[in-house]
Parts: sequence; structure tokens; C-alpha cells
Amino acid sequence: MGQRGDSPALEAEYALELGLMHLRGGELEAADSELARADQQLARLHTPDVELLALLALERAKLSFMRGDLDAAAAGFERASVIGNDDQRLSEAWENRGVIGFYRGDLDDSIACYRRALALRIATSGPDHPSVGMLYSNLGESQAAMGDHEAALESYAHALELLARSLPPDHLDLAFPYKGRAQSRDALGQHAGAILDLQQALGLHLANPGEPVEHADVEFTLARMLDAQAEHERALALAEQARARLLELGHIERAADISNWLATHEDSSP
Repeated sequence: MGQRGDSPALEAEYALELGLMHLRGGELEAADSELARADQQLARLHTPDVELLALLALERAKLSFMRGDLDAAAAGFERASVIGNDDQRLSEAWENRGVIGFYRGDLDDSIACYRRALALRIATSGPDHPSVGMLYSNLGESQAAMGDHEAALESYAHALELLARSLPPDHLDLAFPYKGRAQSRDALGQHAGAILDLQQALGLHLANPGEPVEHADVEFTLARMLDAQAEHERALALAEQARARLLELGHIERAADISNWLATHEDSSP
């Protein structure tokens, strides 16, 4: 793959590794500096190293996404998805294109990208890999956002089946498809099943306190579903817990939304 013995290629690989490390740590300026250094080293090669160029495009796109620049991120992920032959990296690029499509509201494109990523991921990692399950969960989220809740239920069922086979039963990654399936079930009028799924998701968050904002969102979502089924006392308690959790984290606007909901529902509770 390119001139691996060539000093610029080795320097570029090293800079890319450092850049990825900084990205994972949220150190965006340091990541930008290392990725720029990798770019400079790759420009010195007489023969372009296509796989390193593709990896650089992928990491730059991630950096742009973390900075909130969706246009630059979309362009980078698109470039990373059409160059090179590393199917694992190509799958990651298509997956990220699906994420961008979701955030932009281009749901048809999001779904198409997730399906492309799934085909590549299954080919490279096998059908039972946890990342395949998470891709099905992301696919379900885009399908639900389109209003296609029947298709979303099918995708969430695939996700939960795969993740249940490959992860411990109390793994936090199971919480997201449980929550997504709950919301689609609720939209289809399957309220009892929706509440059961959200209770599963909440139990996973209680056992794994690693994502407190998502934990609060599950609590508030469950609160609203319970309130709609006349379980007002428990609904209010969960909403209060969610609000307290968000206030502790400094998410004032999200907490205010719950306060507004509580103001109207506390008055109407028996």
C-alpha cells in the first residue's frame, strides 16, 4: 500500500495515529495540527498512497463533524467513501454519510448510506459483529424519522437480536435500540410494548451510568408515555429525576423543557 518504507509515508501514518488519538480525546486543535502534518507528509510522496489519503479524508471529516461543519464533513465522508479498497474504512465512511444525512433531514440518502455500510460491514466483520447491530439501530432511527415505523421495528429487532448474541445482557449499547423500538411502537399504538422497551432501556442506564444525558432523555420519554396511560404519579417522578439530572449536567434548556411539561401536568394530575 504505497511507499511504506518511505519516510514521508511513515511520518504521515504516525501523524494520523496522533490525530485520531486527539479526536477521540476531544482535543480538536491538536487533532487538526496532526492531520495537517499528515497532509504535508503525504504531499511529499512521489506515488500517492491512496489508502492513507482515504484515511486522512475520513479523519478530517470527523473533525469537521465535531466542529459542527456539516458541509465539510459531508464532503470529506463522501471522498473517503469512494477512494481506496479497505472495506472496513469504506464501511465507516458510508456509515458517517448516513449520520450526516440524518442530521440534514435527507432521510432517503441516510437510509441508502446505512444500507451500503451494512453490506460492507457484514462482509468484513461478519453478520454477528456488534457494529452490525448498531448500524441496524441507526437505520431504524432514520426509518422512524421518515415515519416508516414498521420498517423501523424490523431494523430495531435485527439490532437487538444481533447485540443480544454478541454483548453481555446489561451492555449499554442495547439501550438505544430499545428506546428507538419503544418510540416506533408507541407511534403505532403499541403502548404496552413501548413502555416495556423503555423500562428495559432505563434499567440498562441505571446499571451503566455512562451516558447521563441519554439517561435523562429515556426517563422523560418514559414519563410522557406513562402519563398518556394515566400513570401520572410515576410519570411525574421520572420527569423530576430527568430534570434534576440535566440541571446537574448544566443542560439548562433541556431541563426547562421538562419544567414546562411538569408545570402543565402537575396541575392536571389527580
